[in-house]
Amino acid sequence: MKVIVVGSGAGGATAARELQARGHQVTVLEAGEGFKPFTRRIGWAHSV
Repeated sequence: MKVIVVGSGAGGATAARELQARGHQVTVLEAGEGFKPFTRRIGWAHSV
């Protein structure tokens, strides 16, 4: 069965993994930008 999971947060990622493990063909859709830990600037991280 083909399945679409909307959102790749904790719930969506877990659902996608479990569905794929059960033999389904899974497509994950995510609107947010990818996680870039070394390129994303967090302006408040070192503010006092």
